[in-house]
Amino acid sequence: MPDLPDSRPFTWILIGLWWPAPPTQPAAAIGFWSAQMEVKQREAEGVNNRITLLGQRNSGHTAEDMLTRLRLGRKHLLDIANQCRAKSEANKAVAKAIDDLRASLTSIAKSGNDEIGKILKKNEDELVKVGEINSVIWNANSQARDAASTATTSIVDATQQMFDETGVDANSRDWLQENGAALDVPPPRQPLTPDEVARAQSYDGGQGGAWYRRSATYRG
Repeated sequence: MPDLPDSRPFTWILIGLWWPAPPTQPAAAIGFWSAQMEVKQREAEGVNNRITLLGQRNSGHTAEDMLTRLRLGRKHLLDIANQCRAKSEANKAVAKAIDDLRASLTSIAKSGNDEIGKILKKNEDELVKVGEINSVIWNANSQARDAASTATTSIVDATQQMFDETGVDANSRDWLQENGAALDVPPPRQPLTPDEVARAQSYDGGQGGAWYRRSATYRG
């Protein structure tokens, strides 16, 4: 079962399809690529110091050849540092998009569960309560889908910017999907029947029901 933010029984039905795993991989990649950037920047600084010393103490064709090679080496190191920066920033944007989505869905689940809890306590006909519950679920699903769409757009855009800055000729959406990211945002569910509402109040929040077996996952 996913790490849903609310243990109440309707949480899965309210937000389950759009709930992503924690951004563990992109969060770790932020620090990794940032550290690699600093390493390459220090190496480039060392080469720059050599260029300065060589230019001060030597002259002639041999020295110029050496300076040319050193300058090319410095540029190469700085290019790599810039690529590492782009990768770190892209992963930071992906992690933020997922964290923001999880926060939005947490709020949606709390509000939806609160509303459904009040409906279930009403002294009304069961069919009336089912209709009211379905209305809450529809609204929550629609909000969750919008939040997931926003997160997907942020992830795709951040990845494309990284490709552009690092000189990779690729479409980010295609690349993400080819590498396992689930970017297709599911639509709101169909209305529940009275039996499904009763089943949703079981220990697994209705996850065992035939109408809902898919989970949404983002992999940055």
